[in-house]
Amino acid sequence: MLALWLGFNQASTAMKFGVTVALIVIAVGLLACWRGKKRQTEADSAWLSRLPPKTYRQPVVLVCGDAAASLFTENPLRQVAGGLYLHVADEEQLIRQAEVLLADRPAWASQLCVACTVVPVVHLDMAVLAGQLRRFRLNQNLIMSFRNHPGQPDCTVAAAVELAARHRARG
Repeated sequence: MLALWLGFNQASTAMKFGVTVALIVIAVGLLACWRGKKRQTEADSAWLSRLPPKTYRQPVVLVCGDAAASLFTENPLRQVAGGLYLHVADEEQLIRQAEVLLADRPAWASQLCVACTVVPVVHLDMAVLAGQLRRFRLNQNLIMSFRNHPGQPDCTVAAAVELAARHRARG
C-alpha cells in the first residue's frame, strides 16, 4: 500500500521520504513495545512457575529498596521456614508484581506483605529519601487494600489504583 502511494502520489520526493521514515520509525517502535511486553510476560511466568503450591500458608513478602538486590543474588525468590520473599527489582513495579502474583494466587491476598530495605548512608538528600518512602507507603497501602477483610468487598488492584488517583485529584 505504501509502495502504491509512493508511486502514484504527486507529493515531492522529500515528502515521500519523510512519510516512509515516519512509518518505519512507528513500525520499529511498535515492534519494540511488543517484544518488551513479551519479555515481561516470559519473566513473570518464570518466577510464577517457581512459586510454592497454592496451598502455601506462610507470609509472602515483596521486597524492594536499596539492599534488596544483595539479598537475592541467585534467584528472585527466596523461601525460608518463616515465609516466602520475592524480589522486586524496581519499586515502580511493586503494584504490578502484586497484581501478577494475586492473579495467579488469589488466596495469598491475606498473606501478602511488602518490605522496603533502606540504607540511609547512600542517600545524600534526605528530602528525596522521604519522598521515596512516602511513595513506598502509598504503594504499600494500595497492596494492603487487596486483602480480604471480613464483611468488606474484595478490592482489586485496578480499583485501588483508581481510588488513589481520585484521592490525589481531589487534592
